[in-house]
Amino acid sequence: EFYEILKNGDRFFEKAIKFRHTASQEDDIVNSIYTNTLTQHDENTIMNLGHGRAGHLPDYSFARYRYLPAWGEYRDIIKDNPADYLKAFCQMIYAMKYLRGNILYFEKDSYDFEAITEYKDRIKEILAKRQLNASEDWKKFGEELSGQKIEDFDLEKYQKAYIYASKEEKKDTFLGKFINAAIAQKSMVTNRIYKSKNLLAGISKEKYDKNKKNY
Repeated sequence: EFYEILKNGDRFFEKAIKFRHTASQEDDIVNSIYTNTLTQHDENTIMNLGHGRAGHLPDYSFARYRYLPAWGEYRDIIKDNPADYLKAFCQMIYAMKYLRGNILYFEKDSYDFEAITEYKDRIKEILAKRQLNASEDWKKFGEELSGQKIEDFDLEKYQKAYIYASKEEKKDTFLGKFINAAIAQKSMVTNRIYKSKNLLAGISKEKYDKNKKNY
């Protein structure tokens, strides 16, 4: 069961979410109708990992919702994406400062809230705006901050760069870096699931690599 938590002025109310299985249709955020990636009748299938049962819903920064998962013994879980995404934004700033050498030691659970003081309302406005794609709003905000023109995202451009790059150069292309990051992210999640003694996701890459070294 999923319920979207909507705001009307200062009041919050719940609305039941409907899921459909037609991937060709866009999510209907006005009526709280979202695409469920796959129809599943078994709670223990690997296809339930990630967003499988909720489609793009967890990706929307505006989404606030309550659900009762079988894996959590049907206890209420409430997600507040606007708040979580704001923290993620500030954590990203902190991480970027570390990568640029402005911070000597990286610490987990650290957020640079001070850096967004002047822009907090603008950021919160974009995060809370109910829209399928917020790219244009972020692009406009980025151009205002930097004073630079940001080119439109061209997927075909990055696909061609990856396809026509040599085997050695693929990893250094934009798409190659994205793919490697996605694999690392998946491996991290799989490893966490594996360490919990739940084999639903199989054996993690870290465990596999460790076993190979022992042979």
